[in-house]
Amino acid sequence: MMSQEAPLDPGTDSVKSDLGASIEWLQSLGVMAAALIRLAIAEISLAKEDAGRLIVSSLLIIPLLVLSWIALTVMAAWIVFMQTTSVSLALAVFATIQLFAVIFLLNRIKTYRRSLTLPATREQMLAILDEIRRNPGKP
Repeated sequence: MMSQEAPLDPGTDSVKSDLGASIEWLQSLGVMAAALIRLAIAEISLAKEDAGRLIVSSLLIIPLLVLSWIALTVMAAWIVFMQTTSVSLALAVFATIQLFAVIFLLNRIKTYRRSLTLPATREQMLAILDEIRRNPGKP
C-alpha cells in the first residue's frame, strides 16, 4: 500500500509561497529601516556639530553688523558735516538715524509680541466657548 499524501488544497503551495514572499519582504523592509535609522543617527550627529558652528558664526557676525551700521551712520553724518560745516547738525543726523532704527525695531517687537499671543487661536477658543454657552448639553 503506497501512501502518497496529496495536498488537501491545491492552493496550499501557493499560500506557502505567498507567505514566504511576504516574510522575505518584511525582512528586507526591516533591513532597510535599520539602515535608515543608522543613517539618520549619523546625520543628526553631524547636524549637531554644524548647529554649534552656526551659532558661533552668528555670534561672530553680530559685532560686524553693529560696526557696519555705525560706520554707515557716521558716513551720513560726515556728509552732512562736509556740506554744512556744522558739527551739531551732523550729530543730529547721526542721532536721528539711530532713533529711526530704534523706533522701527520697537514697532517690530510690538508686532512680534502680538503674534506670540496666538490671536487666531484665542479667537477660535472664544468662539467655541461662546457656542458651548449658547447650547449647553449639545455636542
